[in-house]
Amino acid sequence: MMADERTDPALLRLAAQGVNQRQTGRLPQESLACSLGPVLDFSAGGMRVKTRRVPKGRFEVELFGLGGRITVPAEVIWTKRCGLFSRIVGVRFVNLDQGMLATLKRMSSKPKSR
Repeated sequence: MMADERTDPALLRLAAQGVNQRQTGRLPQESLACSLGPVLDFSAGGMRVKTRRVPKGRFEVELFGLGGRITVPAEVIWTKRCGLFSRIVGVRFVNLDQGMLATLKRMSSKPKSR
């Protein structure tokens, strides 16, 4: 069994110290998906995704749901194994123009579905 972010001792220590490397707030998402797989949480700066394949280097990722669709350049920042064939990856959006950033902000501000 794997520890999640709420029970991982190393992450809990960092949180207790007030360490947070995120530049934008992240929201849980249930109605947003991408070309890599289901989106677990999302912000205008990046996302956490469950996937079977981890892209290398910079790549284009398509996001769809929440009333929008956009393709943005991205890169994988970290990976974590979550099963025999699955990974959870942290993805950062890179080289965004103003239009892309506005769309991502609009998508990240929509409430999640229940």
